[in-house]
Amino acid sequence: MLPVELEREIFELAAFLHLNIEYRALKVCFVVVFVAAACLGRSAYYRLWASPGWDYEITPRPTGPSLLFPASLDPSADDPSWHAHNARATAALFRCLERADCTPNQTKVVILQAWHFRAVLDGYQSREVIWVQSTLIVLRRLDYTYLYADAGLDPMVRLYRVFAPLVRAVVVDAPDAHACFRDPYCALRREWAWAIPIWKILSIQYWDDADHPLGRKWTLSAEPGATSPVRTPAAAPDDSAYLGDSVQPSCTQQLFIPPAQRSPSLPPTGNSRRKQIYIYAKTADDFSPEKGAFPPHVFARLSAALGVDSIVGVQGADADAALPAGVANLGGMGRARSPTPYDALCFGVPFINPILTVRPRPPPAHALTTPFAQWDPAHPDDRSRWAAQHEALKHLGPPHVYNVFKNDADGLGAARIRYILHWMELTAVQARVGAALETDWRSAAEAVLAARVQAAAEKGGASGEEMEDEAARRDERARTLHAKIKQTL
Repeated sequence: MLPVELEREIFELAAFLHLNIEYRALKVCFVVVFVAAACLGRSAYYRLWASPGWDYEITPRPTGPSLLFPASLDPSADDPSWHAHNARATAALFRCLERADCTPNQTKVVILQAWHFRAVLDGYQSREVIWVQSTLIVLRRLDYTYLYADAGLDPMVRLYRVFAPLVRAVVVDAPDAHACFRDPYCALRREWAWAIPIWKILSIQYWDDADHPLGRKWTLSAEPGATSPVRTPAAAPDDSAYLGDSVQPSCTQQLFIPPAQRSPSLPPTGNSRRKQIYIYAKTADDFSPEKGAFPPHVFARLSAALGVDSIVGVQGADADAALPAGVANLGGMGRARSPTPYDALCFGVPFINPILTVRPRPPPAHALTTPFAQWDPAHPDDRSRWAAQHEALKHLGPPHVYNVFKNDADGLGAARIRYILHWMELTAVQARVGAALETDWRSAAEAVLAARVQAAAEKGGASGEEMEDEAARRDERARTLHAKIKQTL
């Protein structure tokens, strides 16, 4: 028989071992149950996911473009503002970069700072806005990423910094091109690398003028250079970068009726049905003896001889009283619409283009600011010396355009098919815009700089005061021309 103390120790040891075995067994059982539950739950989850009618979707982890540009900024959203356009265009650019499926031109960014581009979205219809509207159509067709910048230099520079390696061109109003060139934080310099290279900046100027610090090549114009006899962009190396515009998208959407099938319109008098002549004039003062192309009595004679009514659309309280006899006023169209002979030609209506004066030689800086002499009767066929109501169309002739000299009443009375000038077809505009954006502007700028340095060295260099005075005169001319353009809106 064992001693009592030994028996008690043996019993306590057995009890401890029994409890420990039960604890371990409990842990093993718990682990087994947990694993089984997890497996069963996973199986049930996938059966439930694949079951018919189950419409639960797991929200995917948002990507960079999705975080920056939510679904509310989808391209189909009906928001015409330039802010929304910038968001949509940037989102599309980010997405294609992330997926590595960008189109060839999508990674080429064009920044549009000039006011007329934003005016397109606001519904303006001035001649300058119609011009840049064609540029926007072409940029979309070529699939460039174009972004709008707000007015001023700072918004343009900040936007450029975001996309600097991708930016092909920054299109600005002409005065801003000169202002940027003088601004140490706008135009690229050695001491400030975050600015815009001046050779990437292109200024827009509706008229054929050099309005850029680097010269004519960096000036985008709506009309070809005056040196071109057929109004083509490659006429002279010193011409502006001619982009032009096209009436084709809007005009060809309208039904064309051949002239032989057209019914005479009811004239303003309402007493007969006669054909009409529409006169391009903005104010009644355009018919005054001092400014008018023809004597006031000509219109009444024309109406009686040809059986037509002359109509015009001008505004003003005394507009009707100031008009010559034989001209009926239908009321001004205002600034909402700007009539153009290009639309008339597209509808098969010939245009009578008055030749008003002769250009003095050398040609002035701008036709609106320099007086002209009367056209030279000794050289009536020298069209380079003509100053016409429509400068570009003076190079065309019948049956589309009839150039009639001032006060030539017989020529006025002498004056089809739908006609769009070949250089104003949308494909022609597209080719010129594409060529302008693919031009090696940097090499061209280096050549200009080298030529200027050499010229300054040969001349002995101009003083800082002379250069500053010249810059001030250039800026004043730019502001004057810009103000004249805006007055037409």
